[in-house]
Amino acid sequence: MKIARALTVVVAFVNFGCGYALFETGKTVPPHATSFATGASIVSNAAQANLIGGKAPTIGHEMGPVRTGITDHLDVGARVFYVLGAETDAKYNFFAQGDRFALAPRLGGGFAFDGGGGHLFAALVGLITSYDVSDHFTPYVGATWVTHWVYGRQESVALQPGERLASRTGVGDGLLELVGGIHVRVNAHFGVMAEASYWAPMQDDPGDGFVFVPSIIGAMALRYCFGLACDRTVTVP
Repeated sequence: MKIARALTVVVAFVNFGCGYALFETGKTVPPHATSFATGASIVSNAAQANLIGGKAPTIGHEMGPVRTGITDHLDVGARVFYVLGAETDAKYNFFAQGDRFALAPRLGGGFAFDGGGGHLFAALVGLITSYDVSDHFTPYVGATWVTHWVYGRQESVALQPGERLASRTGVGDGLLELVGGIHVRVNAHFGVMAEASYWAPMQDDPGDGFVFVPSIIGAMALRYCFGLACDRTVTVP
């Protein structure tokens, strides 16, 4: 008889630098400019509710992303990832900086210590689209597939005679992250972002001692842009 896993892990690392939020529209940061977002997120899921006895979830601090422009269509970014790690990605917008519409695929990866004695590697591929309703208001939506490979977790379980833990398949733990948000720009250098996300587990490696659970995430951030080229992110009429 196989046991699927020894321990269910909550996708809810709280306090410093959670890395749950997207905080990106489809537009890329132009060359000679750098953006930075910092804020807070809150995670809600069934496993966390059981862990904290049904009390209100703890708010976590979001650090990043920091993004810098490479070309008019391409930028790169980095952020704190699951508290004790880092994630980096590249994003390419098919449309010009001055267009109201933006459509940008993204590709990246990350590494983190998972808080349970192990560590994980992640690979992501996604798509963000947004539309500048005005120079000050941009709604955006995004979808990202993230595969996690988890190693080194210390599992403790009492096995009955003839039982054994499930073997690792190597497929990793896959999440589909769906995001909707708004970016309110006060000016070319400062704005506020708010978003809601739903994380849907799509695949699980039964032998890694780790499992994601469906989660709802709310987040808000202040977004700053540094550099003379920041005003190029504002839509041209």
